[in-house]
Amino acid sequence: MSNFLKKISINNETISIITLYGDNRNQEVTEWHKKVMVDHFGLPVNYIKCPFPGVSHGGFMNLLLKETIDSDDSPDYYYWLDNDCIQLRSEALFLLYNTICNKITIFGHAWQSNHKVGPNGQIPHAYASQACLGFSKKIYNELGRPDMDHFFQRSDTSEELTYFAKEKGYNVSLIYPSHSIIADTPLDNGMKYGMGNTYGPLTMPLWHHTSCAGNPRHSEVFIETCKKVIKNEFQQQNPSLPYV
Repeated sequence: MSNFLKKISINNETISIITLYGDNRNQEVTEWHKKVMVDHFGLPVNYIKCPFPGVSHGGFMNLLLKETIDSDDSPDYYYWLDNDCIQLRSEALFLLYNTICNKITIFGHAWQSNHKVGPNGQIPHAYASQACLGFSKKIYNELGRPDMDHFFQRSDTSEELTYFAKEKGYNVSLIYPSHSIIADTPLDNGMKYGMGNTYGPLTMPLWHHTSCAGNPRHSEVFIETCKKVIKNEFQQQNPSLPYV
C-alpha cells in the first residue's frame, strides 16, 4: 500500500502537513495560504479539496487517516492546518515537532466549543483544535484511533483526541492566543478569543488563525496577515500585531 501524502523530514522522521479546503469558502484564502506556507516557507503542504459542507471536516480527517496510516511509507507525524491558519515564523514547525516527538503528546491551538456540554454538565473544556494540530502516528494508534468527527455530545471536531489522551494518561500541550482582533468568545474559564487569533507570545508570534469565516472581514484580515508574513514582519524582534 502506497501513501500519497507529501512529507518533510526532520531528524530522520517524517511529517505530513495537511490542509483541507472546499468550495464553500473564499478560494482566495487558500491561494494566500499557499503563498505563505509553500512559496514563502518552502513547506510541502498537502492541499486536499473536500466536498464541504456535504462531508464534515472531522469526517474527512477520519477518512484521510484511515487511507494513509497503515501504508508502508506513512508519515511519523500528522500536522493539520486549516486553510485560514498559517505559520508566522519558521520556528513554529520546529516547536510543534519538538513538542510531539516524544510520541506521548498531542499539540494544538487551545480551542473551546461553547455549544458542547462536557461530561460533568459544564461547558469549559480547552482542547487541541484541528485548526493547528500535531500528533504522532504512534500516539494515535495507542489511543485507539479516536474519531475526529463532531457528532458527540461532549466533543467537536478533533476534541475526542484530547479527551482520549487525558483519559489514558498521555500529555496534551496547548498553545494559547496572546492577541485576538475580536475577542468575544470564552476560552478555558476566564480567557477569551475570537477572530484573528495570534498564537504564541507577542515577542515571538508563531501562528495566526483568522477563524470566524462568516465574518465579512475574514478574507481581508487573513490576506493582510499573509502579506505581513511574506514581508518577514513577524521575524523582527518586535513584530507588529496582525492586521486590525
